[in-house]
Amino acid sequence: MSDLIPKFNIRPATPKDAANLALIGATTFVDAYCDILPGKNITAHCAKEHSKARYQDFLQRAKMGAWIAEMSQTGAAIGYALNLSPDLPVKIEKGDIELKRIYLLSRFQRCGAGAALLAASVSHARENGAGRLLVGVYDRNDKAIAFYRRSGFEEIGTREFQVGDDFYHDLVLALPL
Repeated sequence: MSDLIPKFNIRPATPKDAANLALIGATTFVDAYCDILPGKNITAHCAKEHSKARYQDFLQRAKMGAWIAEMSQTGAAIGYALNLSPDLPVKIEKGDIELKRIYLLSRFQRCGAGAALLAASVSHARENGAGRLLVGVYDRNDKAIAFYRRSGFEEIGTREFQVGDDFYHDLVLALPL
């Protein structure tokens, strides 16, 4: 591996990682949407959805899978992926698993960490007998949509998603397993 490509490790996340996941979640959400969504909505969303307590709850759920990407040399968290039982407004098939979140600091995109996190998520879904891995993604997040489509996801529906006081539209995508 070239010295120009960051070296990272992917490992299962535990409840002890909740603070790191909350930090990555809030940081990447602000980075991705600061030029699209009103600041007050971003702040309200991050306070609710990216708190340490929220991640502690996620990390203790049954059928949950979570992975954290860390820099090899420093152990600093750079991203994570989180699988949960589906909570999407589409016809859920028996065994479906939702990729609830996959967040990666923007400076580490295109170095293989996102693909490695997605691979861990897909592997977990298969190991748990899922027929599909589902994900909701903001319909204006072109980079994320392109990543999922390159990975084999197909659109199966839409949902309304609240951030702060406003509602936005997400695509619901599925990866047949």
